[in-house]
Amino acid sequence: MAFERVVVIGSGVMGAGIAAHCANAGCSVVLLDIVPDGADDRNQLADSAVKQMLKSDPEMLMLPEYAERIEVGNLEDDLERLAQADWIVEVVLERLDIKHSVFEKIEAHRRPGSLVTSNTSTIPRAKLMQGMPDSLAREFIITHFFNPPRYLPLLEIVSGDEVDSELLDSFCEFAEIGLGKRVIVCNDTPGFIGNRIAMFFGQSAINATVDLELTVEQTDAMLSRPIGVPKTGVFGLFDLVGVDLIPHILDSMLGELPEDDGLCQIVAHREMLEEMIADGWVGRKGKGGFYRLNTEDGKRVKEARNLQTGEYAPADRRAAFPSAKRGKLGIRQVMEHGDTGSQLVRRVVVDTLAYVCGLVPEVTDSIDDIDSAMRVGFMWKRGPFEMIDDIGADWLVAALEADGKPVPEFLARAADSGCYKVEGGELLSLTHSGEHEVCERPLEALTVADLKRRGTPLKKNGSASLWDLGDDVLLVEYHSKMNAMDPLSMEMLLSAVEEAESGDWKGIVIGNDGQHFCAGA
Repeated sequence: MAFERVVVIGSGVMGAGIAAHCANAGCSVVLLDIVPDGADDRNQLADSAVKQMLKSDPEMLMLPEYAERIEVGNLEDDLERLAQADWIVEVVLERLDIKHSVFEKIEAHRRPGSLVTSNTSTIPRAKLMQGMPDSLAREFIITHFFNPPRYLPLLEIVSGDEVDSELLDSFCEFAEIGLGKRVIVCNDTPGFIGNRIAMFFGQSAINATVDLELTVEQTDAMLSRPIGVPKTGVFGLFDLVGVDLIPHILDSMLGELPEDDGLCQIVAHREMLEEMIADGWVGRKGKGGFYRLNTEDGKRVKEARNLQTGEYAPADRRAAFPSAKRGKLGIRQVMEHGDTGSQLVRRVVVDTLAYVCGLVPEVTDSIDDIDSAMRVGFMWKRGPFEMIDDIGADWLVAALEADGKPVPEFLARAADSGCYKVEGGELLSLTHSGEHEVCERPLEALTVADLKRRGTPLKKNGSASLWDLGDDVLLVEYHSKMNAMDPLSMEMLLSAVEEAESGDWKGIVIGNDGQHFCAGA
């Protein structure tokens, strides 16, 4: 099935981002929203969203003219447009009553065979389909995009037993190839994979920051690059996402999770967030959050919030503890250093990894999918189970026992055999049953590391290698410093062209697993 005609309902940041990305993929898009009270332009919200796309930073659209692929409308005058759609995606407020109202309108106007999806970030599919007709449930899945949709590859999908398998497979193929997404199919649980883990990690960091009397700069300096997490850290990420969204995400998840879930057990300091939100400190989209940019006196000074007093002062750009420098040697080296920064890292990382071990097989049967979700959705250098192997599962077991905390059954198994191992050139991952199985990945997710496990390059020099990627395609991998172009990498490119022209090769791909594709020449 082709997904050429798309209707996006909801023109907020996520709705607009999804509409723009579908336009980038060549789809014809209709963007709908409500009619604002007293508005002269009944399409005001959707029209404003398209205009904002042209000014967005980073750019939502690959080319400005792609905005012409997006038509605008509203949910009162334009519902008949649903009948022409191949895919209808709902991106409205995270309120079940509002979503159900939208679903009823969709079902009344769509054509049979079209796919309906929700971009909910936390609400289980079972709740979304309560009271909905079977005809909708058979053609309804969750498609959880990550913001910004053009740049973050992760797409979490939640399906159901009643969903047409051919329709699901067709959409997954479209999402992977047409939209360029790394599709992870999750079980139907609150927060799915990414948000479930990220919320625990963030809440644990808040608690440790308060308990250890640290500043937001100190916490972000330690819970970022030293452990393989983006430099925004925790509080910087809250500002980016929106401080006002954090309680909503937590409330939605806490309302569905059992009271004995690890996340429910650690939620604290809500009053701090509520006070910030009440005073308008909601993050980058407002006047600031945990950080703000002070432009008084004509200067641009980054300031950080004091968690105890709520006052702002110039941010400390040298807030990292000495243990941060040991991050290059591994997370375990940071945690064993002994300074206050290492105490913070040890507490947050150990507790988070233990929590994640308890999510298997609840959120998914595959630890590789969990690792992939955190790498491509949150830009972690390593996923949780890759961290466990790097640190040592036996070390983590000893740390939990020393803290008087229970050891998850999965972590105990990992201490015996590891989360991952390589056999016959294939990467195997530990399952809940204690066995290791091959990590099945789509061709689109193939990495150079996968090729290295399976064999040796066709050619290699000090800056680049030539690999057989499969399907009669060659891969040129740069591995110079920051993958910068130099005479040796140019030599390998020319060699690849000669090889392709002299053999039965269909094409050449240039790629690598590095943080930077190519830093220049």
